[in-house]
Amino acid sequence: QRQFRDANGNVVEKVVPLIPVTGNPSPITALADKSNFAPTSDKGLFSKLNFGWTFNQEELLINLKMQNNEINKQNIYITVRDVEDLHGNPMPSPVSWTAFVDRCPLRWDLNTQSYFAWYGDMTNEPGTAYCYQDIIINSTGKRHQFKIESLPDWLTVDQEYGSIEPLESKAIHFCPDYEMPVGVYTDIVYLTDENGLSEPLYIEYTVEARCPWESSSINQESNPNTMSLRGQVYIESEYGIGHYDSDELDQVAVFCEGQMVGLTNNTFAGKTNTSFVYLTIYGNTDMNGKPLSFKLWQASTGKIYNLTPSARQKFQANALRGISPDEPIRLSTSAGEIQQLSLLQGWNWVSWYVRPTSATLNALFPFESGFSEGDLVKSPTAQSFAEFVITPDTMGWKGSLSTTNYKNMYMMRVRNGFNTTVEGKALTEDQRTLTIRK
Repeated sequence: QRQFRDANGNVVEKVVPLIPVTGNPSPITALADKSNFAPTSDKGLFSKLNFGWTFNQEELLINLKMQNNEINKQNIYITVRDVEDLHGNPMPSPVSWTAFVDRCPLRWDLNTQSYFAWYGDMTNEPGTAYCYQDIIINSTGKRHQFKIESLPDWLTVDQEYGSIEPLESKAIHFCPDYEMPVGVYTDIVYLTDENGLSEPLYIEYTVEARCPWESSSINQESNPNTMSLRGQVYIESEYGIGHYDSDELDQVAVFCEGQMVGLTNNTFAGKTNTSFVYLTIYGNTDMNGKPLSFKLWQASTGKIYNLTPSARQKFQANALRGISPDEPIRLSTSAGEIQQLSLLQGWNWVSWYVRPTSATLNALFPFESGFSEGDLVKSPTAQSFAEFVITPDTMGWKGSLSTTNYKNMYMMRVRNGFNTTVEGKALTEDQRTLTIRK
């Protein structure tokens, strides 16, 4: 401990201010009033640690007398003061530095993992393209137990706990839920040993959807005529506050009598903060005067929307619609949403996240949807069923189940797997809320 003495040699207490002042203490007062003070960064609440120290010539050895799990993955702030040189002169001011404590005996080979998958292509079988591995490394000379903790619901591992020998490496396979919807998923998984010391693994999993339309599907040879249209896609909200679509990965398709006759990406100009779609629509003389319909594929969700144009559009060769100086055609998602269903051969559980335009089975799933004779739909809630029947007079569903409800789930058995759609309005928050009674 450094000592201060007065002119008579008596030991006195002395406070050395951080800011030297002579006579007038106003600078210190101004910095201490909490309204006008120096721009400092608070490191938070500190806790004192038990430690011991010794020295060897010019070396200072500090021993922290703490359990590993109390200080692991923590910043330690160390301050040394009153150290004297060989001539007995103390250091003029304290010296501080920071040390990061890492006492984990187990390591991940890669502590950050970024994965990518196409929606619908995933499988949960280890060793497949969408299951990934990381390696646990024991860099010590001691055998350790390990456990993988904080796994999210959408991620599984082939070995959640076990033991690892000295200097051994062990491969761990991670498999996501193969039915994960489109989106970006991030989480932290921890590798913990028998002493509670943990090593984090940061995981980011991106699931993207493929656009169901391709420009190569447009038959330009049989549709030699064209018209041009400039539009803006407006995304409606259930709360009445919408916005113009600015995602350049989104695509807009044009259809005439079920045939795709135009496809383009959304464009966004950052300087003007505006977005447009520029459509070239193909057709022939038979299409003149026939109505056009529009659909939006949203890349961020993989959803498909029916678009309602601000003015009804019909095909007309060489026509220019919404081209400057005219106002662009507003294409609104108010027409509703299209839910895509992927039915596998055999039994499937299905439900709707839209409110169908028509709830009757024959309107919801007509013969054109891809159903075969003998396919079944069962309602466990209503204890009813319907069978798809083909006769010389009719093709459709027959049985005690004639209508569906978006609040219920259904069992559907199909002879051959295929993809189909359900069109309807997006459910509101009240319609999505279920009341669970005791």
